[in-house]
Amino acid sequence: MNPRRWFNKTGAIGAMIALVIGLASASAAVARATTPGTIPPGGGIVGGGGLSTEPDDPFGKPVRPDGPILDERTATSIRFHWWDLSSYESGYELYRAPAYGGPWTRLAAWSPYDGGAVPMSYTDATVARDTLYYYKVRVYNAHGESSAIQAFSTLDGRGVSRLQLRVRTANVADADTDDGVNASVKDYEPDGTWLDYGRDDFERGDEFTYELLAPDVTDLSDIHQIHLLKPGTDGWCIANLTLLVDGIAVYEQHFGETATTCRWLDDASGYQNHLTIGRATLRAHPLWQAYAKPAATPLLSAAELADRIEAAVGHAIHDDVYVDKFPLYQGDIDVSWTGTPLDGERHVKLSKSQTPDAVHAEFELDVDTPGPGGLTGRLGFDLRFTGVCRTATEPAKILMKLENVRATADFDWTVEAMTLWLANLMEGGIADTIAGSLPDFSRTIVLDQPVGGRIVKCVAILVNGDGGVAFFPEYEPAPTNDGTTVGSGTIGGIGSTGTGTVGSGIRGGGRGSAIRK
Repeated sequence: MNPRRWFNKTGAIGAMIALVIGLASASAAVARATTPGTIPPGGGIVGGGGLSTEPDDPFGKPVRPDGPILDERTATSIRFHWWDLSSYESGYELYRAPAYGGPWTRLAAWSPYDGGAVPMSYTDATVARDTLYYYKVRVYNAHGESSAIQAFSTLDGRGVSRLQLRVRTANVADADTDDGVNASVKDYEPDGTWLDYGRDDFERGDEFTYELLAPDVTDLSDIHQIHLLKPGTDGWCIANLTLLVDGIAVYEQHFGETATTCRWLDDASGYQNHLTIGRATLRAHPLWQAYAKPAATPLLSAAELADRIEAAVGHAIHDDVYVDKFPLYQGDIDVSWTGTPLDGERHVKLSKSQTPDAVHAEFELDVDTPGPGGLTGRLGFDLRFTGVCRTATEPAKILMKLENVRATADFDWTVEAMTLWLANLMEGGIADTIAGSLPDFSRTIVLDQPVGGRIVKCVAILVNGDGGVAFFPEYEPAPTNDGTTVGSGTIGGIGSTGTGTVGSGIRGGGRGSAIRK
């Protein structure tokens, strides 16, 4: 029996690429919506909204409205809407506050008995740039009132295409950990990134820069916090922590290099297992205040692409505590990176594909299965880039498409000889599950932001021999609102709105087990 089995599955592992690619991001303050949530006094975002289950009673207080839900935001305005769920209200009032507990200021009021329908949307144009606001809609009658509270922020106007977290583990006894670590900059876990690379992460005295997978973060104002969570009982102590946006540090904190000064994340020893650095602290930091977004670059280097793929794969295979959230494998199967890098120190190997304008990527995973032996699974795929020229009705675009996905599995010969059912499981199969557990992905990057009086007309794309991708834009004068064109100017690199469909999470079919290196 041939110990190597091949499986073809086109378009199946795109979530890692959806979380991998952020080619370039427009720096203009275009309106982008975020996932709404209510922010409690402690600072983290928790779910808001949802249809009320209260009875609509003519002899009781009115049912609270559903919402508010964010529609649009700019640097100077926030637009949102809500739904009326009560038939027995006497009136509505809309309030705003700078903090969760107030003080509240009334923005508008309506009576459903004065001239018909009550407006169910509102645009607040009296807001400041990159500022968090809290809103509530008060519905009242003679029996009482009910409120819905939601938090929204205006845009900062500085786009984000890459987020990284640099962490240094203190060089003291027991400071290293084998537990999983989750990092987020917006919501609390499980919306963060599991930091799991092919290397030995979080070793004593080790410093490493991790990619953060945050497709909802498109503007600097989307960064609400830095939140680190370390479940498990193997303590970890942080000496230094740095947040980078597009390669530039925007926040840094040095805790210390000794056992009494480093920051412990350790439930077992009486410490907290998490660390949260809030929005106000981030924005007060001198690096944040001095941040200037770098010019967009027309090159996606092989090193950056490999880093992002490795981050996304590590996030997908990690299954430590939140196994129901990230179940990549079924049954008692442990999955981890292989111990041997494929390309120097990297566990993701990139090269120029035989397909024009495409990058070929490969990586390997170790799979520990029940019974003797085990297997190594290898995944390979092509990521093809295509430029689409601007027309009279459509802007220029870059299309990214996943192609030629192949998964392999190498069994230990003793497994094939002794456990036919496991060979059939592979045939069914484990390698296929590696691909199939990650959602499909297609993305269109729209190049529609005029800069310096010009706009992208077409984009030529060149894949380098090492797997890097270079983009060569051709420009034309940008049209004005009346259909005419304006004079040309100087542009540095490519800007994009980054619109399209982006896989924002990893979902699989069954329950997995803990991963250890």
